[in-house]
Amino acid sequence: MSLVTVIIPVFNGASSIHLPIASVAAQTWRDIEVIVVDDGSTDDTATVTASLLAALPFPTRLIRHAANRKLSATRNTGLEAARGAWIQFLDCDDYIAPTKIAAQMAVAEQAPAQVAAVYSPFQRFHMDGARFVQDDAVSFPDIEAAHPLAFVARETFVHMSATLTRRAVLQEVGGFRQSAVPWEDDEIKIRMALAGYTFRKAPTPEAGFFWQLYPGQTRWGGPEARYRIVDVAFNFLACVRLALGGVSPAAAGLPDPVRRALDRELTFYLRALYGFSRAEGARFTAALMDYYPGFLPAYPARLRSLPKLLGVRRFEDMVARLRTLRRRVRLA
Repeated sequence: MSLVTVIIPVFNGASSIHLPIASVAAQTWRDIEVIVVDDGSTDDTATVTASLLAALPFPTRLIRHAANRKLSATRNTGLEAARGAWIQFLDCDDYIAPTKIAAQMAVAEQAPAQVAAVYSPFQRFHMDGARFVQDDAVSFPDIEAAHPLAFVARETFVHMSATLTRRAVLQEVGGFRQSAVPWEDDEIKIRMALAGYTFRKAPTPEAGFFWQLYPGQTRWGGPEARYRIVDVAFNFLACVRLALGGVSPAAAGLPDPVRRALDRELTFYLRALYGFSRAEGARFTAALMDYYPGFLPAYPARLRSLPKLLGVRRFEDMVARLRTLRRRVRLA
């Protein structure tokens, strides 16, 4: 059996860290080591974690950052300390099914060297008190032969914790980049794909990873949100540039389905930014049109002539003003 290192980054997670650790303890694959990296927590995370780790039947290690260094650096710290050939990343409020690692290792141990990661279906959930609530159907991504752009498309999204990834490949491409937030998981997959590595699906019909979301939390937006929408949009565009080697989508020879999916994603972020701030929307439009001349938002066909006639920036600004006016009328 090959050693699998489970890396759990945590910041102020004393109330949730039991969830991933308990799910690791239940794994049917037993050749495991567990590394928890406490990213400068100010609560009693370290004490709670040490107690939970002491009860595990696997080798464990608790590493503490003196100050908060954010998720990418915390994962990289765990990666530097890892001994396993394969890595399971697991956030401090998520969990994995008991057979997740075993099912993926059955594929990983037979996979050729160019396979960077093995992935499985996953599912979102939230907690209602002590009750687990499944938020939607199981996601069955397929990225075995996908274009690198697939990693940042909603239709083909694969959560990092739904994979097992070769430690050597993660280290070869340089680990995670904080500058890519909130796309750091997807940006590193793009770099692995560009380096010639592939991804293989484990043939399992059920979810192997469970991703906790928070219904009351604003994920993208202004200062109160988990992620600034400005970072979300501009770093998405940076991932597109990376995936295409800096070549404009118009000149990249993309298959039509990939091009249409990309145009839908860019339209979504363009619209979200204009809804947040017309100034930021205009700045994003300028950057987008400079990189992708000829881009037209993915409107219904009957409306596509308008941004072409008026220009994307002018048309989107007009739409944003109309939306603002409509909201004011509804509130009056």
